[in-house]
Amino acid sequence: MRHAASGGAFDALIDDLADTIARRVIERLDAYLESRMLATRAEAYRVDEAAQALGLSEREVKRHIASGSLASLKVGRARLIPRDAISDFLAPRP
Repeated sequence: MRHAASGGAFDALIDDLADTIARRVIERLDAYLESRMLATRAEAYRVDEAAQALGLSEREVKRHIASGSLASLKVGRARLIPRDAISDFLAPRP
């Protein structure tokens, strides 16, 4: 038998879960970059780095960029995803 949680409590639980996931993804991204011997904490990541941290394929990341759900910028020939864009992408949506 299931007991339905009140809407407010459930929403708060979902928000907390989303915040925890976002923090863990950023931690994974930092650990991944450290393992690649990058001395400084990057403010933007290549598509392959963001895909690794998010646990997505590069193709999926590119689809999210194309749809506008993941912000990116073009610097020369490189496509970069700002750290804040990853956090925004993981934030709960209303």
